[in-house]
Parts: sequence; structure tokens; C-alpha cells
Amino acid sequence: MRKLSHPNIIKLYEVFEGKEHIYFILEYCKGDDLKHYLKKKSISEKEKIEIMRGLIESISYLESKQILHRDLKLENIIILYDKKR
Repeated sequence: MRKLSHPNIIKLYEVFEGKEHIYFILEYCKGDDLKHYLKKKSISEKEKIEIMRGLIESISYLESKQILHRDLKLENIIILYDKKR
């Protein structure tokens, strides 16, 4: 995951292994997961298209690297807050 570089995929910076846990240091992203985002508000057709486009681009990128996302669900899709909000 450290070798991945795509604007729609969170970056992995470091991994630490403790006696009982593994710790992942990930890029900070201010936003909501898609499940909570959809509960807060309805989204326009344009926003739906933008979200789907981002998903398709991300999944295509992973596929080009021969990586399969095995836990794709609403809770694992982050919607970033606009700087304007």
C-alpha cells in the first residue's frame, strides 16, 4: 500500500507492530464515510456521478496494480469536506 499513489486512495506512511497489535499510520482525511454522509443529507445527481467516477478511477488504478480491494463498503469510502464549507 505504501507504493500506491492515487488522489482517491489514502496514503499509508508507516506500519508498527506491537506485542498485541499492528498500527498503521495513514494520511489524515477530514470528512465522513459514505454511510454517514448519506444519512446527513441527500445528494444531487451531479454529486452521485462525482462519487461514482472517483470509485471507478480508484478501483481501476488498483486493478492496474493487480490489487483487489476485499472490503469495499460504504464505511470504507471517505467523502472529503470541501474547503469552502
